[in-house]
Amino acid sequence: MDDIGKHLLELQDRMEKMSDDELVAFVNENYPEAGWCGKRKLVTRKILTFERMRVYGDKDLSMSDEEWAEKMKSENKS
Repeated sequence: MDDIGKHLLELQDRMEKMSDDELVAFVNENYPEAGWCGKRKLVTRKILTFERMRVYGDKDLSMSDEEWAEKMKSENKS
């Protein structure tokens, strides 16, 4: 697994262990431009997607995470 994958897994694990109040504070502190709210799982997925986009910068926002993952796999094989 590459460094980015490890970083995303660590971030996901850290967010899943946070209480609701800790997660809200974390999101507001680290992602103030996002203004995300919703269920924990949805917020966690959005942050992980945001982090992936920050690294790769080419995810079409209309793509699902699964479609994006397939696109990245096919591009890495090339």
